Order: sequence, then C-alpha cells, then structure tokens
Amino acid sequence: MQNLEILKNISKLQQSSAKNYFESKERFFLMNISEKIAHNSKTVLDDGEILFLEKIFKKYLKFVG
Repeated sequence: MQNLEILKNISKLQQSSAKNYFESKERFFLMNISEKIAHNSKTVLDDGEILFLEKIFKKYLKFVG
C-alpha cells in the first residue's frame, strides 16, 4: 500500500460518519500515521503499522460512500 493511498483512505474515514465509531486507539493511530506520512512522504511504515491500518480500513471503509 502506497503512502498516498493510505493518506487518501485516512482522509475518507476522518471526513465520514465512520469517525464516530472509531475506538480511541484507532483514532489516535490514524492521526499519528497521517501526520507521520504528511511530514515525510517517503516514510516507510513497519509491518505492525500496515497490519493495523489494513484492519481499520477493512472495518470502516465499507461505511464510506
């Protein structure tokens, strides 16, 4: 998954009603990852970060129109 795609999906989630259903850990994780990537677009996420992102995207992107 490319950083641009990650930012796009995070943005979609944060601008949708799905944000009302995030767990605290998910909300803070998405904020931190988006800031990390926005600060340095060449950032390489570790396997744990990618797995957690995929879990969040799978859980919530289905609610984004």
